Amino acid sequence: MYCIWASYHLFAVEGRKFIVLALEFGPRKDIVRWANDVMDRHQDREAILITHAYTTPDGRSVHQLLVNFQMRPNGGDGWLRLLEFRADSQTIQVVDYSQTRNQHNQSPQNQFELKLSAVG
Repeated sequence: MYCIWASYHLFAVEGRKFIVLALEFGPRKDIVRWANDVMDRHQDREAILITHAYTTPDGRSVHQLLVNFQMRPNGGDGWLRLLEFRADSQTIQVVDYSQTRNQHNQSPQNQFELKLSAVG
C-alpha cells in the first residue's frame, strides 16, 4: 500500500506484529494524515517509523537511530544497519555490516541492543 512519498510494510516475528512506516523528510500534513489513517487501520501492530525528521520530545518512549554511511569512502562501502528482532528476549540486536568489505563494524556505537516495550 503506497502513496507518492511514503509507504508502509507489514511483518510478524514470533507472534509479534509490526508495521514499518517510511515517511519523507519533514513530513507534510497530508503525509502525516495518511500515516495516521494507516496506523488507525493497523492498531494491533507495533510501529517502526522511518524518516529524517519526526517528533518533538514529549515523553514518549521512542528509539531513534541515525546513521549516514554515504559519507564514508566509495559512497559508503556497502555498509548497512541490520536489525535482528529477538522474540525470546524482547530486544533488537543492532549491527553494521558491509557487504562490499564482508566485514562487521566492531565499535560499541555500531553494535548494540535496544529493549522493546512489553506488548499488551
